[in-house]
Amino acid sequence: MVDITLGRADACIYCGDTGENRSAEHVIAASLGGRFVIEAASCKTCSDLTSLLELGVSRRTYHLARAYYKLPTRRPNKYPKTAEVRVKLGKYGPKKKLEVPLAEAPISLVIPQYLRKESKDVAGPVWSLAQLKGVVVDEGNLQQKVRAIQKRHKCHGVSFPSFPFRVDGNFERTLWKSAYGFFWVTSRESLESSQALDFIFGKAEPYKKIDGEILVQDIFSIDKSKPCGHVAAASIYTLDEEEHSHLYCEMHFFEILGLPIYCCRIPNASGQPLERIDFAH
Repeated sequence: MVDITLGRADACIYCGDTGENRSAEHVIAASLGGRFVIEAASCKTCSDLTSLLELGVSRRTYHLARAYYKLPTRRPNKYPKTAEVRVKLGKYGPKKKLEVPLAEAPISLVIPQYLRKESKDVAGPVWSLAQLKGVVVDEGNLQQKVRAIQKRHKCHGVSFPSFPFRVDGNFERTLWKSAYGFFWVTSRESLESSQALDFIFGKAEPYKKIDGEILVQDIFSIDKSKPCGHVAAASIYTLDEEEHSHLYCEMHFFEILGLPIYCCRIPNASGQPLERIDFAH
């Protein structure tokens, strides 16, 4: 895949450092299928921090899926060649572990969706992790792989590795980091009134715990019935919610799969509408 340059920064887009040794910044991590780049956009300190953040997503939650779909990596030798599945020999067992080639493994790519929850204790809308829903992408292919293993090994049931969504904030912070990059290109002034940097670099907590329930605010994912144009497109637009106007950033992770579109929200204090902008190759 060829990178698409969105612009060149005069200073680090995160801290403002004007040193010469600034690196290009992938708006969406290259390890997650991103190709949009801002040249000279990140000093070494900020680059190290954002890279560490994205590694928590790409090497944990989506490690096997990245290998399965052959997404770019700087360490191809670290990609596994096989995956473990467990089969049930007969209706009531026993169970047996098998190592199958990665291409034959029923790899599930699970996308977290936050479900909206009304709460009188929190100002504004919140999305509850207690109601977190996992959306399985490419489920038809997954079930086909399961049936093939059942037939080959004459087994009754097949279980396979899942990809747990870690409640550590890395996923949400990765989304915000991507949104921040797109907003820097198209509507830089809107970032001045946001808490994006505090959240990206861990100075602001993504979650609040109320009555034993973990709530996440201002970040969520939704399915879109219609894609935003090209499969490789990213769009920025505004949407009025309640009495406020918010900026949104649409993006695709693992764009080759045509996943549901993720949306990140950053408050637009000015309330000025922003014309929809599509980046397509």
